[in-house]
Amino acid sequence: MAASIPDITSRVKVKSDMLLSLYERAVAGLTASNNEIDRLRDEISRLRKDNEKLLRELEYQKMASTLSPSRDDLEDTRRRITTLIRDIDRCISDLES
Repeated sequence: MAASIPDITSRVKVKSDMLLSLYERAVAGLTASNNEIDRLRDEISRLRKDNEKLLRELEYQKMASTLSPSRDDLEDTRRRITTLIRDIDRCISDLES
């Protein structure tokens, strides 16, 4: 027996309502996913900038440690200065006599 037109339209309406509900959920999920993607892209950009800044600071620290004298260099410089002062004192003493 063939279904009546009101029964068929009723079933079509129920199915179309289900499809519409599923579509709305899919659109909401897509919107949420796009928002999350945008947020993550912003975070990636921020982290890249932070990383570049930290790499620059590391490079500056490396240069500073390379340029700063070592303990041995300081002791050698002190010895040389002490020797030069003694030589100057000796020369002054020789000039006075």
